[in-house]
Amino acid sequence: MSDATVRDAGVFEPGPVKALWQKCKTRGDESQFSNADNMAVVGVLSTHLLHQHYIATQPTSKPVDLRTLVERNPEP
Repeated sequence: MSDATVRDAGVFEPGPVKALWQKCKTRGDESQFSNADNMAVVGVLSTHLLHQHYIATQPTSKPVDLRTLVERNPEP
């Protein structure tokens, strides 16, 4: 949720994300977050996880074998 992380992902504006995060941190155990704040935090976190997993670090994958496999079972 740092400014640098938000800026690197390029999806959200760092200022509003920082304000939302501060709002959530200062609430502590006083009361529950509003539904809108909860959804916003989950949206930012999940977007950043996807960005980190699929964009920031290039996934390594094995080449795909595009041959067709046909299994023929003998008739009973």
